[in-house]
Amino acid sequence: MPLRIGLPEVPCVRCHERVAGLAWGERCPTCHAERKRRASQLARRISLVAALMAAGLLGWRFPVEHGPLAFAEIEADWLEIRPVWHWINDAPAVGSLRLQAGLKLAPHVVLLGGAGANVAVATGGRDADLARGPQSVQHSGDTTVRIYPGLMLGLQI
Repeated sequence: MPLRIGLPEVPCVRCHERVAGLAWGERCPTCHAERKRRASQLARRISLVAALMAAGLLGWRFPVEHGPLAFAEIEADWLEIRPVWHWINDAPAVGSLRLQAGLKLAPHVVLLGGAGANVAVATGGRDADLARGPQSVQHSGDTTVRIYPGLMLGLQI
């Protein structure tokens, strides 16, 4: 006859309430629901802004061909920072909006340069501190938002 052994009560990583069947390092159902609600509100706001940016601005390049100036470009992008060794659901994300210009150096060689604004959003107690310079940092619960300027320089061949 098999023995019935109950699962030990484990503390929630956020509120420290002991819950049976909870894995170590996880949130209880109440904390998980609250986090999901807050993340959903933030994601809805960010998605709306990103959708508006993508609808009007995602990668528009305007050919100029005036002297050495080859083109002007406005670019918006959004990427999630995930570790290579495992998948996480609440990966930090970085959004960028850049204004760039291309100077023709030789046939098929263009020097790219531009300035932009970056927004890094991290939830779940994570932080995407990618800026090397001035930045604005806001915290709300376990969400961190960093806003910082960016410069871009490159070569297009």
